[in-house]
Amino acid sequence: MLFGFCIFRDINGAASSWSRMYKESRGISPERFTFADVPTLKGMGFIYMLMGLFWLGLAIFAM
Repeated sequence: MLFGFCIFRDINGAASSWSRMYKESRGISPERFTFADVPTLKGMGFIYMLMGLFWLGLAIFAM
């Protein structure tokens, strides 16, 4: 959940770094649009937060 929050809010440039590293590893210029652009990665961070809340809820419910 915290991991997703860091990506969603782009804390310390997490989503920006992911995007840059992906593009550099593929040899894509930074200006080109890919599925690893910052808004898409922020969306993934939001999904990670939802998954974390889901599993936290399940863990509490299972107790």
